[in-house]
Amino acid sequence: MSIGNKIRNYRQQININISKLAEDTGLSCGFISQVENDKVSLSLESLKKISSALKIPIKNFLEDQLFKPELVRKDFRPKIKLAEGPEVEVLSAAFGHQLQVLIVNLPSGYQAGNSTHTHDGEEFITVLLGNNTR
Repeated sequence: MSIGNKIRNYRQQININISKLAEDTGLSCGFISQVENDKVSLSLESLKKISSALKIPIKNFLEDQLFKPELVRKDFRPKIKLAEGPEVEVLSAAFGHQLQVLIVNLPSGYQAGNSTHTHDGEEFITVLLGNNTR
């Protein structure tokens, strides 16, 4: 779906007309109409103004597909058991997204030693049961 189509869809979802979007962004009605109809391209600055007015993250306009939440049922979660170590259960639907959700079950007294683990992205860790002694 083109950026123009996405702008039109988001605008219509929140029930505002082109005139109101033009007023909120400082862009002309004609320009917004041309963008929505894929007659002209817009600058990143103009897209930022539209994104802000529609209260939609700018990345939603730039991605090929919008993120669609996926449910991974307990019986279908991939599980990985490492030798005498943690068991990893994958809760998120697919690899390749910025955030991957995992449950890691560590045996009592487990120590990772001096090994390091690096990857792109960020981590969020919550201890559900037990405690972290580090």
